[in-house]
Amino acid sequence: MQQRIINFILRTSEIGNKILTELMYSTDEIANDVGTILVGEEAVKYKLINEVGGFSTALKKLNDIIESKKSL
Repeated sequence: MQQRIINFILRTSEIGNKILTELMYSTDEIANDVGTILVGEEAVKYKLINEVGGFSTALKKLNDIIESKKSL
């Protein structure tokens, strides 16, 4: 199951396998038994997501993508 999740993350983001593995097994913070918690701009920095925004930003982006596909 874990490998399926890792494969999904690698397939749908731009993070590299090595960096993802390092983040998953990092235990340097007291709050983390295993793994790293990334919030907002940290997730962008590691290329897990493209940008930070709210629901309206995501909905606008989705509509833009749909419109661009229609014109192909």
